[in-house]
Amino acid sequence: MYLVRTVIALSIYVLLPVIQAIENAREVEGGVELLQLGPIELIIPEVLSFTLKCQGKFEGDFYICYAAETIMMNEKDTFDNLGAHCPTNFCFLSVHSSTRANALSQKIRGDTIYNEFHDTDYLQWCPRKVINNRQNFTVIKLPPHCPVIVNDARLPNDQVSKSKSNLKWIIIVCALIILLYGW
Repeated sequence: MYLVRTVIALSIYVLLPVIQAIENAREVEGGVELLQLGPIELIIPEVLSFTLKCQGKFEGDFYICYAAETIMMNEKDTFDNLGAHCPTNFCFLSVHSSTRANALSQKIRGDTIYNEFHDTDYLQWCPRKVINNRQNFTVIKLPPHCPVIVNDARLPNDQVSKSKSNLKWIIIVCALIILLYGW
């Protein structure tokens, strides 16, 4: 009996991070919907943009950090969108419930808020670090009742197939635990 409990506890400890990583984001029509906080890698188009499709009035905030090429413009100046809550070498983008955006141009149409980032047009924004159209992000805060979509983005194929493969192993391990516990 002790062995069964140990196996169950170890399985939960090992599988919990895998289960959480599976639904970090999902591909939807028009891009990738961000579902949870934390790091994510996306394949993105040349212009980075986000759509917030709110159900009613926009409440809450959206904070995201992106990998940056360089953090310092020179020894005296820094970029305007450095984020205290971002990992090292990441910069900050945000949309606030007051429909104010930091480092993003914004268009509001009814319950939909469209935000676009032009890091190459302004020297005060950290330039994005994009390699082979892949960009690393860390989602800091998502607004409630307002899905956030990274427009025209895709999940890397290795992440999609990895999550499907992980799900298969989760099912197999759970079935084994149930069989062992039943004996």
